[in-house]
Amino acid sequence: MVTFASRVWGLFAFFAVTPLWATPPAPVYDVAKTTAHFTSLGFSCSAFEEGKGLFCKGKLDASAYPEPIVLIVPPGYRVHHNAPVVLYLHGHLSEGETFDSTLEKYRFDQMYAKTKRQAILVIPSSLGKCDTFKSQLRTDAGFRALLDAVYKALADSGLSAAREPGSILLTGHSGSYSTIESILTNACAPKATCYRSHIRTIVLFESIYGDGDGFVPFAKASPPNRFYSVFLPLKKSKHGPWKWTAAGNFSLWSQLNPSADPESFLDSCLPPGASAKTVLEAMAKGPVFMRSDVDHEDTVKKYFPRLLTWLE
Repeated sequence: MVTFASRVWGLFAFFAVTPLWATPPAPVYDVAKTTAHFTSLGFSCSAFEEGKGLFCKGKLDASAYPEPIVLIVPPGYRVHHNAPVVLYLHGHLSEGETFDSTLEKYRFDQMYAKTKRQAILVIPSSLGKCDTFKSQLRTDAGFRALLDAVYKALADSGLSAAREPGSILLTGHSGSYSTIESILTNACAPKATCYRSHIRTIVLFESIYGDGDGFVPFAKASPPNRFYSVFLPLKKSKHGPWKWTAAGNFSLWSQLNPSADPESFLDSCLPPGASAKTVLEAMAKGPVFMRSDVDHEDTVKKYFPRLLTWLE
């Protein structure tokens, strides 16, 4: 039987554990409301993870970005005042490959759900060899136009309480590296939202085919910035120079460590089996390079869910 004394004790216990000034948790997003909004914009949306996650694909205002984009809302996402975003730029499309086949290959909804991350994943599409990225996102105005439209859609759909940006994790695969370099190095227009200043984490998967100059300022400021690059350690011959993304990562590493012995490059990189503790400890000290043990495409499949689970 519930007595008066037990009721009083229950109230006492509640307030003892839950301070009056405690901030209540943000509400979980309304799947139906968000779906209805994006559907009204012409997007196609489908739920996943027992209806708790949402995958939407469509076009924003053509003046903002001419190609389709994908937005993935993870299961259990709570509405933020300024929504955090993970912006992923895919690599070159091979002959006969399309954005849809790329999405099917990587199954970003499933990979991203594994991370339990409280952020919206945004994947714009590009034609050809990242041609749309190069024409649209390599200027501050073009990058700003895309994210202005994204944040407006997030606010209008109930995923963000405000249109102003939260934190941005910028990540990319393969040939998207040059666009990411431009995003990081372009000066922001006066009195306009500077989205670049909200980027605090860069994660690259089998990327950097050039010398990596554009990443140097950001990587040198790590921490508080966080820079992470996973690549295949391939050489042109057994004792020859590095090739492909290994050459680009070596070039960047050399610029960040000008007094280091070049022969120490590979040993300075984290091994493929590095634990979360090892990764986070390394990130607290500076930019991190990691060796991949799988092929070019599987590097994304293996390390994307792993690293985005661990990194802030």
